[in-house]
Amino acid sequence: MGAPVQVPAILAVVDDLLFGVKISDAAAKLGVGFRFVKTAEAAWAGALAAPALVILDLNIRTLNPLELVTRLKGDPGTAGIPVVAYVSHVQVEFRKKAEEAGCDRVLARSTFSTSVPALLAEFTRAKAEA
Repeated sequence: MGAPVQVPAILAVVDDLLFGVKISDAAAKLGVGFRFVKTAEAAWAGALAAPALVILDLNIRTLNPLELVTRLKGDPGTAGIPVVAYVSHVQVEFRKKAEEAGCDRVLARSTFSTSVPALLAEFTRAKAEA
């Protein structure tokens, strides 16, 4: 019998406890590993481990999220990692900047909140099939 398939991890760059719980609950139900970080250095180190997905709170107060996205998407070692970000629905211009920086998807906080399980399943399944 072959070795068990290791499920790819989720890297969550968030500092909001409510969203952290939503992400960890969804990841646990899928049997997916996850790691939470709050600094640019920790986010970069986590991305180098090639997670299936980076989740980014664009309103995080502990780092510059657009700089992080630009760095992730500009480095050959991390450019292929999908980044799903969320932001307040009223921050239309900031959403556009995040998309221009390279976010694969930018969702309103409310949409992200209700779609966490589906997003994690989609991206971890895609990584496992790759």
